[in-house]
Amino acid sequence: MTYFALRQRVHAALSLPAPRPLPMRVEEGESESRLMMWSIRELDHLYGHVGGTVTITETETPGALTVEVEVTLPEAPGPARIFTEWTPAEELHAFELPVVRAVAA
Repeated sequence: MTYFALRQRVHAALSLPAPRPLPMRVEEGESESRLMMWSIRELDHLYGHVGGTVTITETETPGALTVEVEVTLPEAPGPARIFTEWTPAEELHAFELPVVRAVAA
């Protein structure tokens, strides 16, 4: 699957209009099977639609974490990883989001 096809499937899963073609952000960790979402709320919205397996790891940025959801999207050839960076001290509300609570479950 291409990077653009991955973006199209994520947009379709969220019932959003088709995305504009944008370059892959390799420096941010994106690949043909890994896509960065804008925020923890956006990632939670996707998680609410398609579920998946959630992992949280530390980043190189002090106090920040990477929240990643491995998902299976409709008509995709295999699983994809969708992620965002989250700084808990700046976004305490996210502890109540299902995508974050799934890790503790």
